[in-house]
This record gives sequence, structure tokens and C-alpha cells, in this order.
Amino acid sequence: MNPFLALFEAEGHSRFADVLCLRNPLTKSIRPTFFTLRAGYAALEISTNQQNSEAGRGFSKQALCIAADLAAGVMMDVSVPTGARWSRRGMSVAYLDRTPGEITAVADGGSINWETSGVQTVLIQVKNSRSEVIATAEMTVEITPA
Repeated sequence: MNPFLALFEAEGHSRFADVLCLRNPLTKSIRPTFFTLRAGYAALEISTNQQNSEAGRGFSKQALCIAADLAAGVMMDVSVPTGARWSRRGMSVAYLDRTPGEITAVADGGSINWETSGVQTVLIQVKNSRSEVIATAEMTVEITPA
């Protein structure tokens, strides 16, 4: 079993996020909680706090990007075949709306052929508590064999 997925299943949602924040301190600013993680799919939730909001107007664009990047990155970590590697090539983000409260970032790799090496695109949606899409992102990644 993938080490990230094993940690998620063994330690639970909050402990998994704590370990990620130790590995990458930037993610600590959004205080993520993963509630779904499996090969090809990751969903995390963040709540507005002083570090990730813009003076009561909702989440900062940086916080939305961090959430999208984290969801896609962890989904890639648990999805690439054993022995393969992945690397980020770029990410584009479209900001559609502002929202306070809670948001959910979902990375869906359902359309990716995990056995094929090469450049792939990961789609990420960021939704508010009413399930309205407030941002979309596309992360371009390259999967290479070991």
C-alpha cells in the first residue's frame, strides 16, 4: 500500500494533515483536513482563518491555490504506480467568486491513465459550502517510470 494512503488510513484525517504540515510548512497556513483520499481522488476542507482570508472578504487567492495544489499533489502521491515518479510542470487557476466560511478542494484524476508515462492534466475544483464552484485549476504533471 502507498505510504501516504497507509498513513491516512492509520492515523485519520487530522493527524494526516498535521504530518503534511510538518513536511510543507506553507500548508499549515490553510489548516487543511482531508476527508477523502484514494487513488485517483483527494478532497480536503479548509475554513476561513486570519492567515488565509482577506479582511473578511473570503479566502485569499493564495489560500485557494495552496488548497488546490495540496489536493492535487497528495492525490498524485497516492495514485502513481509503485516505482513511478511524478513532477509538477505548471498550474493554471481561474478564480470565479469569493466566499467566507469553508471551502472544499477536490482533485479528480479519474481521467488519467496511471500506467502511461508522459504529461497528464489533473483537474481541481474548489467549492464553497453550498457546493458552488468558486475556483478551478488545472495542474500539468509528468509521470515517469522509475
